[in-house]
Amino acid sequence: MSVDNSEFIPRWASPPGRSMRSAMERQQLTLSSLANSMHLDLETVSQLVESRAPITTEIAHKLSQSLGSSPRFWLRRSEQYYEDRRRLDADRWAQAAPPDLASSLGWIQRTDNWLDRIDVLLEFFGVPDLESWKATYEPALQQTQFRTTSATPTSEIAVAAWLRRAQLQTRSLTLAPYNHTLFAGAIPAIRRLTWLKDPAVFLPRLRDLCAEAGVAVALVKAPSGCPASGATYRTIEHEPMIVLSARYLTDDHLWFTFFHEAAHVLLHGHEAVHVDSLEPEQIGHTTDRLELEANKWAADKIISDELIGSQVRPPTSYRQLQLLARQSGIAPGLIVGHFQHAGALSYAQLNKAKRRYRWRGPSLETI
Repeated sequence: MSVDNSEFIPRWASPPGRSMRSAMERQQLTLSSLANSMHLDLETVSQLVESRAPITTEIAHKLSQSLGSSPRFWLRRSEQYYEDRRRLDADRWAQAAPPDLASSLGWIQRTDNWLDRIDVLLEFFGVPDLESWKATYEPALQQTQFRTTSATPTSEIAVAAWLRRAQLQTRSLTLAPYNHTLFAGAIPAIRRLTWLKDPAVFLPRLRDLCAEAGVAVALVKAPSGCPASGATYRTIEHEPMIVLSARYLTDDHLWFTFFHEAAHVLLHGHEAVHVDSLEPEQIGHTTDRLELEANKWAADKIISDELIGSQVRPPTSYRQLQLLARQSGIAPGLIVGHFQHAGALSYAQLNKAKRRYRWRGPSLETI
């Protein structure tokens, strides 16, 4: 939508019906008399005067004969109106983008010019216009798998920006062709990564294990208006990708989110799109079959099959927690989160076992 900044670009759209009404007033024409003059039905003329229908070449000649001015004038009047409408639609779309895309996150260039902001956003998304953006992102965002249950208002452009940033982050990854068996087989090694404290250590290993199975992994801080914790999406090359936001900044939620999204890939197809909020108070209350399956699969990966079979009880002390974590082969914080989500522990119990994170720029670090 690039324009020559030397020419005046209106931030409004003047409908061609306004010119029609002015000409009708000068000639003292009613809608009925104009319809008779143009040999059109009243409904068609009403739509033209209310600018609810475009002016075709045939209509332009009829308007010229009935109201004056050239057919080219009426054609250009209609073309300019719809061009301005498209620009205004893009302006509203750009205004809905969260301001932190250009401020704290630095994903796009900061600009005070409304036209430049549209261009900057289109360039970020890798599309030429708003219609292309809608064709690229709206099918994914409007699928039934898009389930954010947060009370925080959700912005589609914010969610799309988060997914796009994940694509840009993973474009340099070398991925093997997707292999379902390899990805499923990597899960035990990924469980062991939960013991590692530093994201700078476990994230590269996680990415490598998943890349060998053909799955990209991105960790991207969510912008305002994006309440997502995780997603399954696709890379720029249309390869499967798991996106994490570390929304709650604790190891139990981060890893549960990963296993939940991995479940979507393994159980529901590596080409499907899911965007999930995974709010702790909502995880156990969904009625959606796919989410229930992903929740159960993720929970089973936290508490091993052997321990599930022995009907393990929740720990009541840090000593019991450490013993259970060693038996299960997974970090203590995830054990705590598991039993809290199940309602067997309160959200105040054993919380010191959870690792806490914070964002430092684009990087996640342990507190």
